[in-house]
Amino acid sequence: MVFPAPARALEQAVLQEILKEEKVDFTRLSIGFSSLPTFRLDSLGQRLDIHLKGTKVDPRLRRIPEDDVVLKVMIAQRQEDCVLSFLLRRIPIRVQTTAERDKVRLSVDLYWGSAGPRPAIDMRSLPFRGLPGKSLPTSQKSRYAGNWKNFFRDYRTPLDLRIPMRFTMPGLPPLPEERLSGKGRSVHDLIRAGEWQALKDLGRELGSVPSQDPETELLQTLYLEYLARSGAAEEIPAAWPDRVKEPCLASRYAYLRHFLEARIQPYVARFGLLDELGGMAPADPLRPYYQLLLAEIALSLGDLEELSRRLLDPDTAWPEALQELRSLRLVDGGVSLPEPATATAPAVSGPEPAVSQEPSEQPANPVSAPKPETAAEDLFLTVEVRRGDSWWRLARRHDTTVAALKKANGAKDDLLLPGQKIRLPRAVAVAALPPVEDAPAGPSPRPATEPPPPQPAAPPSVAAPPRVSPYNRFLGESGILFRHPFSLGRAALSFREAGDRAQALALFRKLRPLLEDPEAIRLTRFAEADLLVEMGRLKEGITALELLADEAPDSEGGCRARLLLLDLQLQDWGSGDLLFRAFQYGQVEELTLVRGLKEEASFKRALVLHMGGKKREAIEALRSFRKKFATSPLVAEAGAFLAEVLPPYLEELMTAQRDFDVTLVLDQNREFLLAGDLGKDFLFRLAGSLSRLELSERASRIFLYLLDIYRDRPEEEEVYLPLVRAYFERGEYAAVQDFAGRYLKRFPAGRDRDGVFLLRMKAMQRSGNLDGAIDSWRTAPRPVAGEASLLAARLFHERGDRRGVLEAFAALPAAGEPLPPAFSYIQAEALFQTGDHNAACPLFRELRADPDYGDGALYRLGQISIRRGRREEALNYFRRLAEKEREGGLWKRLAVESIRDLELNR
Repeated sequence: MVFPAPARALEQAVLQEILKEEKVDFTRLSIGFSSLPTFRLDSLGQRLDIHLKGTKVDPRLRRIPEDDVVLKVMIAQRQEDCVLSFLLRRIPIRVQTTAERDKVRLSVDLYWGSAGPRPAIDMRSLPFRGLPGKSLPTSQKSRYAGNWKNFFRDYRTPLDLRIPMRFTMPGLPPLPEERLSGKGRSVHDLIRAGEWQALKDLGRELGSVPSQDPETELLQTLYLEYLARSGAAEEIPAAWPDRVKEPCLASRYAYLRHFLEARIQPYVARFGLLDELGGMAPADPLRPYYQLLLAEIALSLGDLEELSRRLLDPDTAWPEALQELRSLRLVDGGVSLPEPATATAPAVSGPEPAVSQEPSEQPANPVSAPKPETAAEDLFLTVEVRRGDSWWRLARRHDTTVAALKKANGAKDDLLLPGQKIRLPRAVAVAALPPVEDAPAGPSPRPATEPPPPQPAAPPSVAAPPRVSPYNRFLGESGILFRHPFSLGRAALSFREAGDRAQALALFRKLRPLLEDPEAIRLTRFAEADLLVEMGRLKEGITALELLADEAPDSEGGCRARLLLLDLQLQDWGSGDLLFRAFQYGQVEELTLVRGLKEEASFKRALVLHMGGKKREAIEALRSFRKKFATSPLVAEAGAFLAEVLPPYLEELMTAQRDFDVTLVLDQNREFLLAGDLGKDFLFRLAGSLSRLELSERASRIFLYLLDIYRDRPEEEEVYLPLVRAYFERGEYAAVQDFAGRYLKRFPAGRDRDGVFLLRMKAMQRSGNLDGAIDSWRTAPRPVAGEASLLAARLFHERGDRRGVLEAFAALPAAGEPLPPAFSYIQAEALFQTGDHNAACPLFRELRADPDYGDGALYRLGQISIRRGRREEALNYFRRLAEKEREGGLWKRLAVESIRDLELNR
């Protein structure tokens, strides 16, 4: 759009000022010039470009500051022309431009629609919650709000035992009897008997065999099985082939090679297994073994979707001997299996079952397939929420996104509860799990592509059903769980999350002798001590924690023990030095190398600082925490705590009138105050604090937001006076008149009528509109406030309207306070000029001793005496004035001249 200016100046126009005004429904950008140029406006979404012909920029021009509306102001000079650009924070729904010729100004109005022109006040902008029907949602929520000491009782950084995955070598399908003869038979029998020592030299012997005949291929295959089962460190001779020619040995030989390779290079083994599987017949008896190994590699790499694909492959026929192990790995991967309808397995107690590094080759207890009506519930891969989990942490753990996770679970907010089951985004069809006898009936099936419904939490009044660990099914007589330390560790954690502490403690104690890594052993010891504390066996638990913290203070287990000991000490809030406790939490943060423990120690240190009375230090520590650990699951808790404690802290500062500190805390923590419960009184006091620092722009934003919130509510009336006053202090007199006019129209008899009316008159006076100020006073309903009438008297006096002055004084209350000398003089002068000497004389007599108006009063008294024919009295007044020491004064000169005239005419 091209807008011609009303008139073109002969000389180049000068861009002199840029102002911004916030109206109720729009924002106005006012651009002042020495003369209006021709201009063109281009509205480009969030950017406005104003092309100014024949315009230069005043070097003293001050650009409007960045705020919640304008992100940036850019000015480009192109020869004789200028381009003024505004980058806005949001796109206006309409832009209206007006050239104001009388003010030599260009006004650009940005209309924002029903959403409003601002996110309130940007802090320089504050939101407000707590009004029925007008509250704003907050992203900062915490179940610990108001009772943060429970956080120390409940929160532990999720424990990861980091037990290495040991790939399972189950009993392979038997070789054909006709292939086992001679040396092959004897080697086969030695392997089955576990006579590893007798087989150590077999690889060296086979490495010297020149030809690859069937007998040699059999022995090589058996030797690979010996290596796989014994865990021997011998390497495969380099001359051995990647595959063998004998059909009945080919897939077995390849499987064993890749099994041994997976111990060292799981990624490489994965590709090799997939390549072999791609060319394998569906009926090959080794197919389920390939799938199982691929699933275990996927589990070791954290690829749970791959694990599910392998173990739930519909083209694989699983033998009974692998069913229990297959079910165990599915549970390890978080797949929810239907529970058998049998009685709960007994708790682990009594003598420890024999644990072998070698899984049994005997057929395991069969695990049956779900009935048709229950299978649908198992079409999705589910995981259980652990204590300390967040949507972000779950998404990272399972290689997906927060949005995808929430969509799959129908989640509308960020709330997660420990023990809650959530489903991973990609549904995996369950092909044919082995049948489960008498499985309980479930809901009717739904398509695997249909997203599962959200799982709302049970009402507080309804007891949640007891949780059962998915590992409960593996505590039977088969003892499979105790042959797999990786699964045993997960089972122990699972029972703990399910609330079965006794079973978890028993499993941790079974696990510890199976571990080799010292750190894993320490973590298991910590888990046992933590459980003892939770079970009320404090003396045992604390003793175990202290021992662990002393033995390895810088290990993960030692740091966890120190954190828990500190948490326990803080349960008694009436004793101990809280600031020293905060120092100890800081020590743990510095000592540990585990990020999760650093986050926990840092956050708890900030909480203890606040509870110890160091509120400013605590707020700084929480701000630092959010910067340092931006991706932590505790960031939301830190934000919630800041949103809770900042308003009362600011209240303390405002009560003490520490206004500079108020502003500093406000600027540093605006995003957290956005989430706090900020009441009307708090916001009024905050605006007052900002006004005392002459930060009236920020104060006006607060009142503008309150005006939006209280629209058409009884509280709306009390917002106008402070809003109008803030605009007056900013010198935005047009806004003062605008909002004051609205108030007087909506609340003609309002309690703040006099104050608002007076500010409107002053705004008119300051902007040079004296006639408008006088007219507004004359047309205002009576009675009018005394200050407004005094201001009207001054305005009449400045215009020389003596009758108007007397009119204004007549409107003053009869029993008002004594007038200030300036107004007494104005009234006396008006009476004198209108000839009412009898009323003027007493006022002038009262002013004779006033240092500012005494001289004028003496002179007027002399003039009145002359008009009354009292010549000597007049000379007396004039002589008193002429004898004053001050020289060059107007009244003294007039008095000297009057004396001369009176003496000449004597």
